[in-house]
Amino acid sequence: MTMTIHQLLELGGTPVYSSDGEEIGKVEEIFADRETALPEWIGIGAGSVENKRVLVPVAGTRFDEDAVTVGYAKDRVKDAPEIDSDDEISEWIEQELFAHYGLRYPARVEGDGDTSRSH
Repeated sequence: MTMTIHQLLELGGTPVYSSDGEEIGKVEEIFADRETALPEWIGIGAGSVENKRVLVPVAGTRFDEDAVTVGYAKDRVKDAPEIDSDDEISEWIEQELFAHYGLRYPARVEGDGDTSRSH
């Protein structure tokens, strides 16, 4: 199911499960591409991922009425690069995230690439 940024924003606090069925935290924030406004990352708050703030791709995520299931195992999410509290994800961090999840980093126009957080 494809969701809009507005629908994703309504999921704040919803439990997030790994592909292996373990609860790994709750939806804390949504990050959207600055140029397209399309949601790209789900910020997961403290949970069983060792109290880290991590991001998982929106792509490959399943949304149910009362849960979000990401397309990655708990260990893969746990080992994701940690993000800080900035409102944007730098292009460098985004490249690390794409590589970590085995995704192809999209070609961008020079100066483009920051992803903004939505609450």
